[in-house]
Amino acid sequence: MRRKLAISCWMLAWGITGAFSADADKLYFTAKANGGPKVTSVLTGSVLPAVPAVAGKKPPDCPPNGFWFTASDALFRCKDDAKYLLVKPDRPETFPAGALILRSSIPTDDPGPSVK
Repeated sequence: MRRKLAISCWMLAWGITGAFSADADKLYFTAKANGGPKVTSVLTGSVLPAVPAVAGKKPPDCPPNGFWFTASDALFRCKDDAKYLLVKPDRPETFPAGALILRSSIPTDDPGPSVK
């Protein structure tokens, strides 16, 4: 009984941690891939559309599960306009050529390590 309880607690903690992890680190953008610009999930391989901005603004036909982009190094989620920065991957050999990782641009209130 204790073992089942311990395993259940561990699975719950693992699930909660996974739910709050940065999903953007698991997505990458390719601009010149087959079929045009897209965002791909590293975990599932699912492909989400990425459409260019219209006159620098969100396109009216932006798909709810997709992204839109401007000429800058940023991508925006269609459903809520959340901004993601496009950065080079730490290990580019694990991604398609020219792929850029999505990183959330929302600042945190964590000041980082303190300096004494």
